[in-house]
Amino acid sequence: MSIYRRFWRCLPILLVGISALFLFVRARRVQAVQIASFGRYTASQILDKTAFLCRIVAPEASGMLLSADRDVTDTSDGRLRRCWSVECTDVTDRFIACFTWNADTGNLWYVAHRAPKPAQRVGKGMSRQEAVRMAGCWMRSLGIAAQTPRWRLRGEPGREGNIWFVSWQADGRTATLSTDAYTGSLLGATCWWPRAGS
Repeated sequence: MSIYRRFWRCLPILLVGISALFLFVRARRVQAVQIASFGRYTASQILDKTAFLCRIVAPEASGMLLSADRDVTDTSDGRLRRCWSVECTDVTDRFIACFTWNADTGNLWYVAHRAPKPAQRVGKGMSRQEAVRMAGCWMRSLGIAAQTPRWRLRGEPGREGNIWFVSWQADGRTATLSTDAYTGSLLGATCWWPRAGS
């Protein structure tokens, strides 16, 4: 039998072996990333922490898939801050929500959630007082309110179209939440801790 025939007969086995080796090495890398910490959390820990909040923010979602990425961001004062960015999608890869965490302190920096379907928007929507109450509920649900007990409104809440914007401040910290004006669903939250250790 010629060497070429042996080669072609062995090629499928060789390709399967190389593929298996590639998958093994990739699985070990994924496992190493999940075990290695970045700031206060490992990938596995930040995914668990985010999954809990994702279920609160998007209870309508089923079959959530989460992926975490490490990142380093520049601040306005030139410092670098490490963060975890976590994206939640459904099984069809449709966006559900994303979360950004300060990797060193564990503080939540940012949340974005897909807007509800327009069919859910009926009536005139929430009043200013209801929007403030709903934003306060979201502050507690996201764990932002627990950071300091002295949160107070920062200016008047504003409505733009179908979205209420409510800003809060406490001890040099600022949080702005946006909610759907009809359903009260959280659309976004941004939190600033300008001092060191935010």
